[in-house]
Amino acid sequence: MSAEQTGLDQILADQTAEGILQQGADLFARLEELPDEQRIDTINALKLLLRPHSPMRDQPVDCVIWVPTAQVHGNDYNPNFVAAPEMELLKLSIESDGFTQPIVTWREDPDQERYEVVDGFHRHLVGRSEGLAGALHGRLPVTVIRPDRTDRSDRQASTIRHNRARGEHVVEPMSEMVRDLHLRGKNDEWIGRELGMDPDEVLRLRQVSSLAALYSTEDFSAGWEPDPDAFTGTGDQSPSPSQTPPRLQGAETIGRLTAYRVELPEQPASYTIALDGQFLPGSYADRAAALVAYGVVLGGENHFRLDDLRDSGPTAVTDLENHVRSKGLSVPELADLPGDFADDDARLVAYGTLLGGGTPNLTALPAPVTLTAIEAAA
Repeated sequence: MSAEQTGLDQILADQTAEGILQQGADLFARLEELPDEQRIDTINALKLLLRPHSPMRDQPVDCVIWVPTAQVHGNDYNPNFVAAPEMELLKLSIESDGFTQPIVTWREDPDQERYEVVDGFHRHLVGRSEGLAGALHGRLPVTVIRPDRTDRSDRQASTIRHNRARGEHVVEPMSEMVRDLHLRGKNDEWIGRELGMDPDEVLRLRQVSSLAALYSTEDFSAGWEPDPDAFTGTGDQSPSPSQTPPRLQGAETIGRLTAYRVELPEQPASYTIALDGQFLPGSYADRAAALVAYGVVLGGENHFRLDDLRDSGPTAVTDLENHVRSKGLSVPELADLPGDFADDDARLVAYGTLLGGGTPNLTALPAPVTLTAIEAAA
């Protein structure tokens, strides 16, 4: 191709680009006619329409959209922990600088508006906080991982790769993830490569899990002879179910609270809870007890502190009530709470605020009383 032809092609390309930009500017000016929420949704749709035409369309960050916070959910396997000072710093960073990194997600069903967090769990909690939710129009910036990386093993590996350069990994959940990947047929080489670990690190995490099933493929020396009487007699040396790492079976976001369902072998399931990303003391026998405990914290823990029940095992609502009675205090009746509540979650949290000695004026809240309103009043 001659230099003259190349120059002509460039001129035509420049003219086409200039025309597209001018038409786009004229079209986008009409966005100002739309209400804010509809404008956000329309811009999201435009981004999705543009994406197939982008040379960078294979990069997830090429398309970031703002979705309602209710559509974004945590995962049940993230072993990353961020301490309270770092959480406050993260919140300050987002308040001061805005969101500079989207939340990385995946969608199990493209026809359903549900996004599971792969990376950015703590950013998604901060984005829901009272001080930011309004400024963000109740939305969070998300990008979706590549469609060929949506197997659970791939998502777990992606989460670890995102996390390893920051935060602190809690050993037990990390070993549980390695165990889970092994049970899904992934060998040490795959785990080491995908999670960025050397062989010794993978082996240490397998050892922490203390599950013989992980070593069923190992060849042990014939010189090692097990003692057949080692676990007979009193049984004091036998591993107890409590030594088996817990399994998180789900993470549910309820207002500012995240409730995790925990399962241990031969024990009833229980719940552990986190407020704005920070785990609260104790474990709770069921979802209702977790919500009442959340209310106790929102109310200021004036009658007692959840830390008082840290070592009492899974706590039921009746345990919380009896703890209040043990201090010579009266216990309100759940059925007699003032006000019309939007749902059972709001009623249980409101009950917790009163049980813990909080003083939100529930009767002053507009009916039906929502969890968001209770959180704001407390």
